[in-house]
Amino acid sequence: MSSMNPPARSKKRASAKTGTQRRTAGWRSLLTRKVLRRGGAGLGAASLLLGGVLLWESGVPQRGWDELRVEVMEQSAEAGMALQDLLVVGRNRTSQAELLAALDVRQGQPILAYDLADLRDRLAALPWVAEASVGRRLPGSLVIELREREPLALWQNRGKVTLIDRNGEAVPVRDLRQFAALPLIVGPDAPGHAGQLVHLLDSEPDLGRLVTAAVRVGGRRWNLRLLGDIDVQLPESGEKAAYSQLARLAREHGLLERDVRIIDLRLPDRMILHGIPGGIEGEQDSKPGQAT
Repeated sequence: MSSMNPPARSKKRASAKTGTQRRTAGWRSLLTRKVLRRGGAGLGAASLLLGGVLLWESGVPQRGWDELRVEVMEQSAEAGMALQDLLVVGRNRTSQAELLAALDVRQGQPILAYDLADLRDRLAALPWVAEASVGRRLPGSLVIELREREPLALWQNRGKVTLIDRNGEAVPVRDLRQFAALPLIVGPDAPGHAGQLVHLLDSEPDLGRLVTAAVRVGGRRWNLRLLGDIDVQLPESGEKAAYSQLARLAREHGLLERDVRIIDLRLPDRMILHGIPGGIEGEQDSKPGQAT
């Protein structure tokens, strides 16, 4: 949990009173100042209720109610219920400046006056925030809990590259340089299948580290591009077994160190290798478990 101080509140207070304010100033002062001083800010709600009844009977319910609420909030702040700091949990990628700008709260403001649901919705609109909760820790703290989105991959579609999270949703960030190490996925439907792909790559980490891009083919399967410009064509089904087989052959027989450009794993009972001029020519079949 980190602590931060919100900007200081402006000291300017409106001094002009409306006619309604002048008419209700006497009893409103009694309901707020005396109640708060004697019983604490926790009795503010009771004074609001009683004040609302009196205002309704006086024929000025809405305006008077609003004025009473403002007065009670101000008096609660003077009694000690004023915002002093923000306690934040789960903030990693969201900057302090972004968080403070979204909340738009000020040190010294009445802490009871904040609409917590509204503050939560403002935080949830930030680029990196997946979920947010906001609560009060009286007398003067707001407690903020964030669950931030986890970057998963870079998605290339129609010439545009976008960062996506583990739910396959776009993260609206402009500078993608810090995410250059993430896998690049290509294809209109690639984000919806990216989580499964990353899980597959993680199952064989030594091989997964060699993957520089993954292209979604026909909405059914993946082609992988490895370091050294080697393309791996995964099958539509059984991709986990095929990928594990490739990792074993690379580990035990140095398959990826050969003059290979395309490794076709789409057939369940064989591996087809396409070489480069001067290396492997044509196609060679390899039954599972055999090296070529």
